[in-house]
Parts: sequence; structure tokens; C-alpha cells
Amino acid sequence: MKIKMKNKEELIIPRSVQQSIPIKMISPDGIFQLTNGSYSYVWKFGDINYEVASDEDQQDMFVKYCDLLNSLDAEADNKITIFNRRMPKTDFERNVLLKLKDDALNPLREELNTVLRAEADKTSNLFRERYITRLSANPCRRLEPSFRA
Repeated sequence: MKIKMKNKEELIIPRSVQQSIPIKMISPDGIFQLTNGSYSYVWKFGDINYEVASDEDQQDMFVKYCDLLNSLDAEADNKITIFNRRMPKTDFERNVLLKLKDDALNPLREELNTVLRAEADKTSNLFRERYITRLSANPCRRLEPSFRA
């Protein structure tokens, strides 16, 4: 169903979930072309433990973070998303803990698993995922080397 609006594009009312998602195409490198002609790309980035790092490492991390922020295209909309979620205990044990093997390194694996379990218990199995989303009128460029550092 289409509704004409004054001085605006036609409003199309979606009849299915698929029609409500504004994605026209997804390229092989993961760039989304949206129905309004703009492009979007999402990068997931990992966690660092700033507090336990040495002063020199903290300074290096800060400089790299500044480089990251400065590398974002000023003409594009950029969003940083932090998503906190709880991981079920079974998923934690399957995906995070080290699997024991039949070798001499099992005592080290068990010790690391003990530390990981203790840390997970402190945070109630809360895990944080971080994303940067770029929305641009032009196709997004792939990651710059300074972005990956």
C-alpha cells in the first residue's frame, strides 16, 4: 500500500517483516546498500583491560583510540554501540572455556578456566560487545590499518 505525502516521497506500508527491513543489497564484503540509496557497515571490536595495563601501554591504547575516532569519516554518521548481555552458563562453558586435551598442558588450561569462571561469576556472566556503525551516502571504505591496530 502506498500513501502519497505532500512534498515527500511516497510512504510504503510494509506487508511483511522482510519489507520492513530497508536493505536493498548486501555486497560480499559486508557493506549494506539501503533502500534510500545510502550505505552502512558495522565493525565489531574487542575488549581491552586498560586498568591493568602499564602506563606505556595505557598511553599507546589512548593514542590508538584517538586514531580510531579521527579515522571515522566526518561526512558519515558514525555510532558506537555497547551491547551488554548475559551468557548462559552452558554457552560460556562451550564457547569461552578451554577444552581439556590429552597432554601435559591440562593443568594450565584448568587454572585459566578457574580464573575465567571467577571473572564470569563477578560480572554475573555479563558480556559486553562493542560495535561501530557507519552510515554514509557513499560506499564505505574497508578498514584502514590504523583502525585495526
